[in-house]
Amino acid sequence: MKLVAALLILAGCAFSQPKLPRSSPRFNPLDICRGRVTVAAFIVTTCPHCQVFARNVMEPMYESGKICAVAVAFDEGGDIDRFAREQKLRFPLYRIERKRVREFLGITGPDRPIGTPQVVVIDRLGTIWAQSAPQGSPVLLQPDVIRQIVEKLR
Repeated sequence: MKLVAALLILAGCAFSQPKLPRSSPRFNPLDICRGRVTVAAFIVTTCPHCQVFARNVMEPMYESGKICAVAVAFDEGGDIDRFAREQKLRFPLYRIERKRVREFLGITGPDRPIGTPQVVVIDRLGTIWAQSAPQGSPVLLQPDVIRQIVEKLR
């Protein structure tokens, strides 16, 4: 039931981004995840929500082998090594410029702030099934919702 509600909320928020499901654009940091269910988080290294999501949701799922996890920082001057060390993360973290993140997420229009973390769930074939709304999506930060989506895609 939570999964259906989450997908409906996400669909309602999709007015300023491409409709889901959609094919994942080519994005080098995600190359290591080809053929696996992937949870990608686009983060700001100083964002408390990003820290909690990476540490409490992504890391346990990554360690269990249920997902390929990748975090992509797009804040200028953020220290991804420190972020990984402080949050005790073992999955890959990358730094990409904000413009490339907006392109991957399909966020168009004025260059307004992006709510973080931006969470994307991709299936084994490279189809994006869940994506945060540009202003952020609290629903996609909930561990049970992410687990349900991932289990459906496995």
